Amino acid sequence: RLADLGYKAFSGSMMVLTVFASALCSVRVYRMLRHRKARQEAGDSLEPAQN
Repeated sequence: RLADLGYKAFSGSMMVLTVFASALCSVRVYRMLRHRKARQEAGDSLEPAQN
């Protein structure tokens, strides 16, 4: 009974941790891609001025 409750609590906390970690990771990747895209657009707009 107690072990079953402990297992449920453990699996629940691990699930929350996994979801939280994946959310953090996806936000980080999204920011990185957005930053790279913005930097690329800035570079594209700067290129004609240099030529």
